[in-house]
Amino acid sequence: HRLTLRARLGSPHATSASVFPKHVDLGIALSNITRSSPLYGRVHGVLVVGVNPEGPAARANPPIDVGDVITAVDEHPVANLAQFRAVLAHARGILLLTVQRGSEIFVTTVPLRK
Repeated sequence: HRLTLRARLGSPHATSASVFPKHVDLGIALSNITRSSPLYGRVHGVLVVGVNPEGPAARANPPIDVGDVITAVDEHPVANLAQFRAVLAHARGILLLTVQRGSEIFVTTVPLRK
């Protein structure tokens, strides 16, 4: 299953209509990890393909960067965009994201922008 997302970086609502429930704006664009990716089969999660520098994910501590893989949301593992959306459908307040960046795994918090 492949989903292509198009986003203009710098637009705070670039991904809200296609990826996130209407009440969620994290300021990131995401993609499934496809067979052509070197991450395929090695990491399970959703790949960050764009970050709005003014969005909540860019201001997280530590911030989310392009190339990061989000592997869990609020301690719920996510292996693809459908699972990511399902968890976000019930999200409120602050999200706890588990992120893999290279060989490093860390947890960051991102406030939901409505």
